[in-house]
Amino acid sequence: MAAADGISLRMADGFGPGELQKSDLGLSTEMLDLSTSALDISRLALEESEVLSPSTITFSNCRSASEDEVPSECASEDDKEFSEHNSGYSAVGCNEPGKLKTRRKSSKTLSTKFMRKLGMKSSSSSLATACGVDDEKYKEHLEDQHTEIWTKELLPNWSRKQSCSKVRSLCFKGIPSQIRGQVWCSLLGNKLNITADLFQVLCEQAEKSREAYEEEKEHIENADGDVGGFGGKAEELLLKAISTHKMILLDLPRTYPELEIFRNENSPYRQHLLEVLEAFVCFRPEVGYSQGMSFLAALLLLYMEPADAFMVFTNILTSSCFVNFYRMKMPEVKMYMYAHEKFLKEELPYLYSHFKKLGIHPEMYMVKWIMCLFCQLLPLECTCRIWDFFFLDGDVAIFRTGLGILKLLEKDLLKMSFEQIAYQLSHLPSDIDEDELMRSVRSVQVVTNRRLKDLLKEASSVYRKQGSKNENP
Repeated sequence: MAAADGISLRMADGFGPGELQKSDLGLSTEMLDLSTSALDISRLALEESEVLSPSTITFSNCRSASEDEVPSECASEDDKEFSEHNSGYSAVGCNEPGKLKTRRKSSKTLSTKFMRKLGMKSSSSSLATACGVDDEKYKEHLEDQHTEIWTKELLPNWSRKQSCSKVRSLCFKGIPSQIRGQVWCSLLGNKLNITADLFQVLCEQAEKSREAYEEEKEHIENADGDVGGFGGKAEELLLKAISTHKMILLDLPRTYPELEIFRNENSPYRQHLLEVLEAFVCFRPEVGYSQGMSFLAALLLLYMEPADAFMVFTNILTSSCFVNFYRMKMPEVKMYMYAHEKFLKEELPYLYSHFKKLGIHPEMYMVKWIMCLFCQLLPLECTCRIWDFFFLDGDVAIFRTGLGILKLLEKDLLKMSFEQIAYQLSHLPSDIDEDELMRSVRSVQVVTNRRLKDLLKEASSVYRKQGSKNENP
């Protein structure tokens, strides 16, 4: 697994622009020293250095946090803002970092330069600009130091360090792309005990189904219309041929169309995406395939091998929240919408009132946001930062992110009509800055694990009473 700044790709042999190595950053310590006259900038730099310097990170005071509280003795400023520690996404049963496949140091990655070739922007550091340091070099310098902390301090000792406040602090700042896939696997865990062998068996099963589909397709093409006619054999075969396999094939080139690797029929990434999606359908046929799943699987494939991507993909989609949405269990979906609306009323009362006045309901935007985990709505760099948060805190991160987006857009949304809001929430601005978005998400304080559970329980009671009234008018 290899990765890079914001967008990272495991470059398969013979595919891509060739091996891209980081050049000498050319950063001297003097370049990062700040003038004492710029006290405000100096203060920010010092705060950043507390996290960046491996020598300053100790774990003697770290211990597991309770569900809604991070211990004060190892709490950082980030923890004061994000005091919610999610208990539903532990690393129990996951592949220990030391047991994960070791990637070669020479793995081919997409650098910032290649991002520019793809026409994708990389957010810059205002602090670096203010200090007169080249934005890209500064960003690479920070990522190198973050990577060193993860690889030397955290991942080798994951069972003891996973609950330490430094993990949370570094996740909120963005997991280095070189190790993002490995960290995601560790944060999520593998409760379903998905193995590479199981993935291979499911791929073989999917291959047999694919062959059956091709045979059926040939039957359709050769069917005699005179025999069946409208409503006859040909139409019956045609209806049966509109299968999950065909739906997936149609969605493959539409997945991240800005990335050639999923549009190119000869790309190994496209084949891996097909395998992951079809293997999941074989594993959970009652869930099946829905549009939007391809984006989730594709993003995982940018950072990890197909077997690992399948493990993470399956564990995500079989969690209670996602399985309810993908199986469209309306009572449960309504409960989550009820919780979101309560959070909205508490965090953004003016926007809540505006939505109520215009008739904007959570189902109009939040269902899609949850089902695609923001993949189809935000720039890729923003999505990755949100996923860093999601793998850390689970469902809570989804609701915090939803409110964070609304908070970021609140000023404009309050001026919009029903039609304008409906369009805006389904077509989020493409120029959203990842750091600005994360600051907005971090400012949301009303969503906690305990509060979410209480609201879901409250919603269940409300809808149960409504059902009783409907049955006994």
